[in-house]
Amino acid sequence: MLNHLDFLRILPYLAASAALIVATAHPANAAEHAPDDVDTIAGRIVASLLPADAKGRTAAVRSGNSAAATLGPDGTWPDVDYADASRSIWKAAEHLSRLEAMAKACAVSKDDPASAGLHAKTLLALSWWLDHDLQNPNWWWNVIGTPMAIGHAMLLMQGETTPAQMDGALKILRRSELSMTGANLSWVATNTIMRGCLEHDPDTIGRAFTRLYQEIKIAGPGEEGIQADYSFHQHGVQLYSGGYGRGFESDCVHDALFAWGTRFQIPADRLAILTNYQLDGQQWMMRGARFDYSACGREITRPGRAEPEYGSKAPGAPLSNGVLGLASVDAPRKDELTAYAQRRACLSTAPQLSGTRAYWLSDYVAHQRPGYFASVKMCSTRIQNGEIVNGEGLESRYLSYGATFIYRTGNEYLNVFPVWDWRRIPGTTIEQDDSPLGHDVNVHGKTTFAGGASDGSFGVAAMDLNVGHVTGRKAWFFLDEGFIALGAGLTCTGQSSLVTTVNQCLLHGDVLTDASATPLAAGDHPLANCRWVLHDGIGYIFPATGTVTESNGSLSGKWSTIGTGSKKSLAADIFSLSIDHGSLATDASYAYGVLPGWTPSQLDETLRTIQVVANTKDVQAVFHDKANILEAAFWTPGSVAVSGKQISVDHACLLIVRRVNDNVLLTVASPEHYAGPVNVTLPWNLRGANATASARNTIVRVDLPGGLYAGQSVTATLNRQ
Repeated sequence: MLNHLDFLRILPYLAASAALIVATAHPANAAEHAPDDVDTIAGRIVASLLPADAKGRTAAVRSGNSAAATLGPDGTWPDVDYADASRSIWKAAEHLSRLEAMAKACAVSKDDPASAGLHAKTLLALSWWLDHDLQNPNWWWNVIGTPMAIGHAMLLMQGETTPAQMDGALKILRRSELSMTGANLSWVATNTIMRGCLEHDPDTIGRAFTRLYQEIKIAGPGEEGIQADYSFHQHGVQLYSGGYGRGFESDCVHDALFAWGTRFQIPADRLAILTNYQLDGQQWMMRGARFDYSACGREITRPGRAEPEYGSKAPGAPLSNGVLGLASVDAPRKDELTAYAQRRACLSTAPQLSGTRAYWLSDYVAHQRPGYFASVKMCSTRIQNGEIVNGEGLESRYLSYGATFIYRTGNEYLNVFPVWDWRRIPGTTIEQDDSPLGHDVNVHGKTTFAGGASDGSFGVAAMDLNVGHVTGRKAWFFLDEGFIALGAGLTCTGQSSLVTTVNQCLLHGDVLTDASATPLAAGDHPLANCRWVLHDGIGYIFPATGTVTESNGSLSGKWSTIGTGSKKSLAADIFSLSIDHGSLATDASYAYGVLPGWTPSQLDETLRTIQVVANTKDVQAVFHDKANILEAAFWTPGSVAVSGKQISVDHACLLIVRRVNDNVLLTVASPEHYAGPVNVTLPWNLRGANATASARNTIVRVDLPGGLYAGQSVTATLNRQ
């Protein structure tokens, strides 16, 4: 575990001298500033690439020497496949990885006379690549990946390279043109900054920073990048906060720190957007250092690519360090940035998040409590369901149809994806047929009603399901203890069985249930009239009678089946819990709850305190009497009865009604992105803005926003008379 001193010592690139120059200027005329800004930035980049402690430096030297030991006399490695043309995992790029490792070792040991041989071999490997300039069919390698690796190596070896090597490197770096958007733009901007450092050209550096800062903005309709709800889109209208959005965050944070106190310092308004993106967007999609797999796109089909801190600028400067760096300078919301960095570093003393965020532009809801994190990913006519690109994401058809991930430690799904049953993604209701899982990917949903509502603390998500032969209504209701999931009107016109998957994760420990006096053995277990199941500290409750199927045991699979990874067969022990609605299901329904950290006795108690008050095609609702909260999904105008009292709406919406002392917090959102008034009738005499009270009830008009904020939740506070 890292402590606070660890954080402070791994930020050497923050200072050019004893203290930072604190400034807020935009890029301006070079003559108005000190002449060493270029050297300052170059030095900070190099420092960020290198380990900051003795143990790390020793490991870097060992790694570099290991690579040098097998380098051939021609500057190549005999075990590297230089003819490979794979678009995703390019085997020839191993040369660049080893070159960087050697360059880092050179930088760490440059004053050691014994390292002369290492330096010579590093320059030999560099020259070979520059002379041959291998290209990949995937433009990303040629324009971003290769220039970045060459830029790192050249900066690390600066002062030792020849003019010919510099010319060759600059030729490659010039392929990174400042004409892209989103994460692609941040990558080419970083490459251009490195080119400007190598050329010692402040104008090139200034252009790169200016273009980077222009991209730190709230995107317009259909644009890639940071959205108005602080989610991130790339490759069209597609949630990618944990993939491209994480790379964008990493580059912007570190580049801002490289430029701090120089003429290229990030403007205050762009720094505010970058900070809000991290604190109101990114951090809510994480459990510790683990990003929610639902927000990572096709990257979850890459071995190891959803690991903690993937996408960091360099091993020596993980993103948590950069976030803490922002907190140490004159950035807004310093305390929150510090806490965010501590959580990403998995410090046991880190303050924990508690709340719910509904990302109305991404059909995504994140629910955080100190003991767990859960998310729901949906899609609509506004949102793309996923993608298959460069041979990755080959079985991702159902990843956006109610996928519900549940985390306590963050390791519940670690590398499970090669052995997953991709028709049993947690939270989804899917026909178990044999249609290709790569079919109907890169498409938008078919319905308009998908999204969430949140008052900041609690939340609701709902999706009008229409995929393949399956239609129906699905809703999730997020509370302190966990969440309740309801399904209604579920119909499948196909011949295969329709299944709602409660969870499918790594098996960890015993599986207990009220239907068995002993832990369940390996195998499949139909559990008739089961009330609860407990596995790995997560309880599952079933308020309605019916048959739940639990399965646990070993499954096998290959990374190559879902992406471009290894063809080697892998095995893992899997826990799966599901509800089978049978074949040709008509108007089927389900109800279950997920309660992390609960004991068997607490599961029984929760079954008594949380009421499912409606579960039909018109309205689905849950009432928690201890929290005094009603959460409802109204698919049409209508009403729901709670303790004999009616609550009604005159327009389809999501609704949260929470009584806190003498106040009533009323939250409304439209998953259809309706912009206009919704009239809510509450069974109390209340006063507040847009409230019309009578002796028995109050009608509250809630005006829902339009434009980029259509779908956003609106909360009103009302007082009891």
